[in-house]
Amino acid sequence: FKNKNILEIGCGAGRFTEYFAKYAKLCVSIDLSDAVFSNVSKNKVNVKLAKANFLDLEAKKKFDIVFCRGVIQHTPDPEQSIKKIHEFVKKNGLVIFDIYKMPKIGLFHPKYLLWRPLIQKLFTYEQFEDFLKKNIYWLLSLKKFLDILFFQKKFFSDCLIPIWDYNKKYKLTKDQLKKLSILDTLDGLYAKYDKPMKYDQVKNILLKNKLHIVKSIKEKNYFCTSV
Repeated sequence: FKNKNILEIGCGAGRFTEYFAKYAKLCVSIDLSDAVFSNVSKNKVNVKLAKANFLDLEAKKKFDIVFCRGVIQHTPDPEQSIKKIHEFVKKNGLVIFDIYKMPKIGLFHPKYLLWRPLIQKLFTYEQFEDFLKKNIYWLLSLKKFLDILFFQKKFFSDCLIPIWDYNKKYKLTKDQLKKLSILDTLDGLYAKYDKPMKYDQVKNILLKNKLHIVKSIKEKNYFCTSV
């Protein structure tokens, strides 16, 4: 990233912007939400922020690196979005992106068949957020109990308790884990679009559009590509 011009698509409050700002010559970071105005790197001289939908932008400027994490699955047409982010990169530049993996049982997962439609019918976003703030600890405890009951097969607890749990994934304080769990649960159950894909689906899209795969991590659905 050193001395590179970077376009960050879906920067949010700056989880990755903070890192890019240390090295980049220029980092242009955009997001569709108001979170962009709270970006932790908003005062850095080499960071330019904008509230924008990348699908509506023209690629008048080309970048050395285009970074797009946690965004593609939340767009109306992931294939078109993958093609679009490659319009912003220079020849021999790099595009780094991911897309949520399709669950093993696909759209038959209770998240799609049961929990999302049921919770959205019973609660507004604000009501469910308030519910989670009041009940997140016992819900996480119940999920932990189910993990033990099902011999740590998290698939079952994920199906039965639609709460995102990062207890053993990140070294965070109890309060930080609570906040992250609430944010990602809301994101997972109230996203306007949620279109995960299998690794081979993404790979076929890239090959069909003559985009070169520099590196990929199949287990994570992470891709580093070039035009």
